[in-house]
Amino acid sequence: WSNEEDHLRLISMQKGVDLMQIYKRLEDAENIIESRLPISHDDRLAFLTFYHTNLGTTIRASVHIKLPK
Repeated sequence: WSNEEDHLRLISMQKGVDLMQIYKRLEDAENIIESRLPISHDDRLAFLTFYHTNLGTTIRASVHIKLPK
């Protein structure tokens, strides 16, 4: 996504329970982008974002589950 809360948001999703595969795909995409574009970083605050609530690792995770009826 572009120009939402932050300038860029990467999302990695898939069905199943292999969280490492999901994270690895996200990490690979981030590494490609970071190799081509500068990322704002501060030694004390870590990664800098537009919203102060997203400072730091800037990582958010969520899990969607299907519950039986």
